[in-house]
Amino acid sequence: MLDAALFLLLAAAPAGLPQSGPPIDVARPPVHDVTMSVDVGPARDILTLLAGRPEAPEALKRLRTSRAFQQALSRGGRNPDDVLGRLVSVAAGTPDPLLSGYSSRAATFSKILDALETQGTPAAMVEARRIAALLPSSTPVTARLRLVPLFGLSSFGDVVVESDGETTWLFADLPGLAPEGNAEVVPREVVFSLLRSATAESWTRLFSPFRVPPAWPEEKGSDFDTLLSRTVGDGPATLFLIPDEFFPVGTMFQEPIQRSFDRWNAAAETLLDPKAKEEDRRAALAAATLRGDFWSRHSSVVGVKITETLLRRAGAAKYLEALAAGPRAVATLSLDVTRKTKEPALGKAARKALEASDGGVFYPITPSTEMGENYQLSFAEGKLNVFGASKLAVETEGEHSAQGGAIAFSVCGKRTVNFTSGQGIVYGSEQYYHAPGKFSTMVLEVSARALTKTRSTSTAGTTTSTPSWTPAGSCCSARTRSRRPTRR
Repeated sequence: MLDAALFLLLAAAPAGLPQSGPPIDVARPPVHDVTMSVDVGPARDILTLLAGRPEAPEALKRLRTSRAFQQALSRGGRNPDDVLGRLVSVAAGTPDPLLSGYSSRAATFSKILDALETQGTPAAMVEARRIAALLPSSTPVTARLRLVPLFGLSSFGDVVVESDGETTWLFADLPGLAPEGNAEVVPREVVFSLLRSATAESWTRLFSPFRVPPAWPEEKGSDFDTLLSRTVGDGPATLFLIPDEFFPVGTMFQEPIQRSFDRWNAAAETLLDPKAKEEDRRAALAAATLRGDFWSRHSSVVGVKITETLLRRAGAAKYLEALAAGPRAVATLSLDVTRKTKEPALGKAARKALEASDGGVFYPITPSTEMGENYQLSFAEGKLNVFGASKLAVETEGEHSAQGGAIAFSVCGKRTVNFTSGQGIVYGSEQYYHAPGKFSTMVLEVSARALTKTRSTSTAGTTTSTPSWTPAGSCCSARTRSRRPTRR
């Protein structure tokens, strides 16, 4: 369905557009050890049994000892001996509408299996490098992926992922790849369509250990964070589903992508409206995350566009850092890189939600004292954030406790702001060395002057500076301000 939709839109697209594939650098040395191979042996053995060839006894023996065959059947609770007995019966002439139909299409299946063996194996190696390149580097991943085309004996879909602890099996329904009818089947197209589906499912499975709280909050209902989580999580998987020749997708499919952004932003406005009814929220979330025709899956379309844009404009390192830090970090980075561009962007309601805070933690250090005092005044007056929720203001006894408290508040899944000065960051620098390992994210409001190793700069000349030495991996969005020199 995806390929058909893309081909229809491609027919109307301007000619001569660049065809560079997804912006993934597979030549860069990977952090993860991911391999993908193709195993067509079980499918060939099944065809041999159905045809009743002389080598059928050997094929039967191989199927009895095949890990892939056993794993596929165990998923549906089937008994391998029962299935093998059914295959032998068909070979002996017993009528079976389903299996006999497979036998009549054996020539088409054999062509697909030949193409999978010759073209699919090297292509699978490339897809494995792409998967590894789009996984966060915080925890090394080792995976052995094996793509096994089989027949619909267990009623599984196009690609189903199963793991036995040693191998991650990617079972594909071979008859579903070559539906009956008069349409000619092009084996090469079938192979690459299957590899795209297998790659998308594999990335989703391998990314799941990274998709944990607090960086990735649990879905608790029809709210903005659920929409954002699904959008960001669907991005890379959807990127793998798109054929290489359709990139860059923003150029090829500008109109449908903009339409999806419009629908997504409308849903975000409803989910962020404190006056919206629960049924309206549920309807808005369902409309944006609908699983149907490709271009009606607005969260996936927005997600893939955000992913492609960040990989091209921000680079893989920054994108993966944000991906590990959670959906809000990815969305915030997207807002930063698309500012003052013509790229489709998240709407005003989403921007305000991403800028909102649940709490401010600070120590009054010149020249940032005023910022913390204003936040504390807002808290004392009972003012709410844009979600209609109460805030928390904490004035600590020093910079170490302020920055440590902000990190702790963030690790609990809260949106945190820390007000400090350039010298204050230096005072509490030790706190930032453990923050990346906790996937801690915060907004760091910095009112900075020149930094010195020898004395406080409370009376120094004003110099706005952004600390560039904070530990690698620190997930802080820094904002700097300057003001006239004042004493404490």
